[in-house]
Amino acid sequence: MHDYFDRLFPNILDVLRRDQRFWSNGKHFVRKAASMNNFCYILGGQGSLEILGQTYPLKRDDVFHFCVGQQFHLRSDPDDTLCYIAVHYQPYVVPVQAGMPLEANAVAWPFAPMMSIGKEQKELPVLMESLLHCWTNKNAGFEWKARVMLLNIFQKLSDWYGQIQQDENARLIAASMEHIKQNFHEKLERDGLAQMIAVSSSYYSVLFKRYSGYSVVQYITKLRIDRAKQLLTASKAPVSEIAREVGYTDPLYFARKFSQEIGMSPSEYRNS
Repeated sequence: MHDYFDRLFPNILDVLRRDQRFWSNGKHFVRKAASMNNFCYILGGQGSLEILGQTYPLKRDDVFHFCVGQQFHLRSDPDDTLCYIAVHYQPYVVPVQAGMPLEANAVAWPFAPMMSIGKEQKELPVLMESLLHCWTNKNAGFEWKARVMLLNIFQKLSDWYGQIQQDENARLIAASMEHIKQNFHEKLERDGLAQMIAVSSSYYSVLFKRYSGYSVVQYITKLRIDRAKQLLTASKAPVSEIAREVGYTDPLYFARKFSQEIGMSPSEYRNS
């Protein structure tokens, strides 16, 4: 997401409050192609947004965004009028090389078109109201002040989204670890585990190490060896049978792994 914000220079065109006056005369929907970027924060009411083939319900403390050229269909509930603050802006990027002109920003909006921020983010509605007040009053320096305010709002949004992603990743890895604990005796492969949480294999490995402290192979091996230790002390089953029960089809490979992890062979561990 930082690719979008690192060099973003938003040229604000207008900041507006959309309330009952906007939805007057029986108009409860807007359907068109956006002529500029729009960033909106909902203050109250209910409605829906159709964009990019998806329909999103809208309510208080939601934010939504659409980019220039995108087709959208915005509806307001006639009995609970949608009220929001809209920021119309043109996105430019500051060039890396000094002295070059601003460039039109072709980087896609890094978030979903609609996000439910929730009441925990108490700063955002205050910041949006301050931005609207700054733009409406048009005191000296209002344009650059409004730009700084908008960038600050984007930063808050980016920080919030980053935390949500971390929480979601932690939840996904916890679910994956639980699946492995229940199925470590089966044939488990990284690609299949990654598919279960809809990420690439390489990213799955990074997340798993970050949140569990183990590589995927290390974690599976730990579970298998721990279970083998229990079976070796609690039963008289042959080592080859225990190897198969914990997920190893080759008893010799199991014996090598056991020795590497514990420092003695399975038979020595049983007799210790």
